[in-house]
Amino acid sequence: MKTLENAILKIKENPNKYIGKASLSRLNLFILGYTLSQADEEGIFSNWLDEFQKFVQQKYNIRHSIRFSEIIRCFSSSDSHAFDRFYELLDEFYNLTQEGGL
Repeated sequence: MKTLENAILKIKENPNKYIGKASLSRLNLFILGYTLSQADEEGIFSNWLDEFQKFVQQKYNIRHSIRFSEIIRCFSSSDSHAFDRFYELLDEFYNLTQEGGL
């Protein structure tokens, strides 16, 4: 689902334009809406998003089923800090997947 990934990267560059401000809560709502609309149209969810979820849970040693946005928010000082942390983790996730680490 490259279009979701592209949209997420565009939001990183200009969050005010797409979601109103740098906010993980707002970004999460965007991602949820996008994936639900795609699931309705295509009958699938994003595989990379599932893998990112597992990565975040492993990174923070979370064994319970808690959405990645909630995990990141719990370990951040604010919603805008959580937004920045999401992109740091996404970069780390991409680097690991490119290296074959996941």
